[in-house]
Amino acid sequence: MASWEQSGRRDSIVAEAFAHSDQAWVVVDEDVRVVLASDGAGVLFGVARERLVGQDFRQYFLRPEALAECRRRWSEGLIEVRSLEIRHSQGEVRTVEARCQPFMSADPEGGGEELYGLMMLRDPAQHEADEAQRVLRMAKLSLLNQVSEALYASHLNLEQVLQAVLICITSGQGLGFNRAFLLLVDEGSLTLRGELAIGPSNAEEAARIWMDLADSEVDLFQMMTSYDASIKDTDREVNNIVQGFQVSLDESENLLIKSMIERRVVHIRPDMAPEGAGWVRDCLGYGEFALAPLITRRGPLGVIVADNAISRAPIRNLDLEFLF
Repeated sequence: MASWEQSGRRDSIVAEAFAHSDQAWVVVDEDVRVVLASDGAGVLFGVARERLVGQDFRQYFLRPEALAECRRRWSEGLIEVRSLEIRHSQGEVRTVEARCQPFMSADPEGGGEELYGLMMLRDPAQHEADEAQRVLRMAKLSLLNQVSEALYASHLNLEQVLQAVLICITSGQGLGFNRAFLLLVDEGSLTLRGELAIGPSNAEEAARIWMDLADSEVDLFQMMTSYDASIKDTDREVNNIVQGFQVSLDESENLLIKSMIERRVVHIRPDMAPEGAGWVRDCLGYGEFALAPLITRRGPLGVIVADNAISRAPIRNLDLEFLF
């Protein structure tokens, strides 16, 4: 009895793992009706996986007869790999790579075995996008190693370290944000106040800076550890902007204070309106921005505000991953 219960529990775990997989997997019976579907399959077809179950799977394909051919080969015990065109719920036609593998499973009612087909579907375009994300993520990890090396191997004072952080956030070799604003806790006035900022004032200045950097052989390590002048003395317009940032630490619902207290990165899109977002937008003159807390062993040090007000490029999830 215990062995049967253990087996039933194992089957339940496997079924849950299948259902919640982000891979596009579908099990169909001999009539090509869906018996099981994963979350990934639901995403691929644009419907909830629960809605796929019980449906004739052929209706989701541009050429239903192609699926019938797969079914014929299953009955011969053959594994079929081919390209198939599917219909997304929004009407879009996509080409997917399908691996169709037959298997037998016990019939819980009749006592015999029934034939099923496991279809493993992959969207090549999405696969390429995922691979590009993986390459970018590896590059960002390499960047973090450079940042750590720069900060630990050099003898920088606190202001230089903070400037180095802003350079890393805005450098094309770094995270590549257009502008970054540093707000620090002022324990005397119990406020979060603007301190430093880096970034071009307009598109023309940005184009000149990016062209100069393209011609330069200076790497991120050198950029972060070489200081010919203070950021405050060079990027005057953004440093004028950052001086306008000041919020009381008592305003616990303000998104700047919440980001710092809760120690989390926040992405504010133009259609979002948490407390304080409108005021930050007015200061920046731009609608989309990201917040990242600065934390030390002693506690919160401040908050970084970053945006792409010059290029107007959207902020990506990958950028947010490495901002904190």
